[in-house]
Amino acid sequence: MSKKDYIAIANVIKDTNKYIKKNVSKDYQQAQLNAIRTLSFNLSNVFATDNPNFDNARFFEYIESEKRYKDFTDK
Repeated sequence: MSKKDYIAIANVIKDTNKYIKKNVSKDYQQAQLNAIRTLSFNLSNVFATDNPNFDNARFFEYIESEKRYKDFTDK
């Protein structure tokens, strides 16, 4: 996989988190967000196996941030 693939997947996760926070009732929200976090963790392990330079911490920081990739690289 390439960097652009990792970014595309992170954006899908980011958008899903945003959708859940905006549209899912509070009663179900936490369970769904926990499921997305578990999926993200498992994917990050696959990515790290695929690419030893993959940075799990940066992946999760990006998913939780409000920034999109263009802004994220300008830190």
